[in-house]
Amino acid sequence: MEDLIRCAGPGDMGWVIGAHGREYGREFGFDGEFELGIAAKMVAVFQGKEPFNTLWVAREKEGRAGSVAVSRKSETTAFLNFLLVLPQFRGRGLARRLLDRAADHARAGQCQWLELETYSILTSARCLYADYGFEKIEVNEGMRRFGHTFDQEFWRLAL
Repeated sequence: MEDLIRCAGPGDMGWVIGAHGREYGREFGFDGEFELGIAAKMVAVFQGKEPFNTLWVAREKEGRAGSVAVSRKSETTAFLNFLLVLPQFRGRGLARRLLDRAADHARAGQCQWLELETYSILTSARCLYADYGFEKIEVNEGMRRFGHTFDQEFWRLAL
């Protein structure tokens, strides 16, 4: 079934926040601090109404399937956030199409780099990023957050 990736509309930001909280709680046992962090990031990225900053939502016939956002970090660097594909929609290449949308947007905005933050316990996401061409550029070891201890990682893709 073909998906549709569109710019976020009314209700989508709340859905992204809630979906992250539910899925990361279910899949990784993250506590409520994670969902609060997602909400705070959403506000930080979109309250300034920077035209470059964009959130996309993927839909399938069954409803919302995933999300991704890009914001401007600097003149030459974009930052990826909120990449999520719900479990029932995985294995269809949707995460790669969301990454393509974000990378294309960053290139169109004259960015040379696309960066992201992830955690060492998110093994599938880390494999996706490495396969896509991202490289790990910074590691903060032994962070204790969301009820777990893990390494916080920052990755970068040359555009």
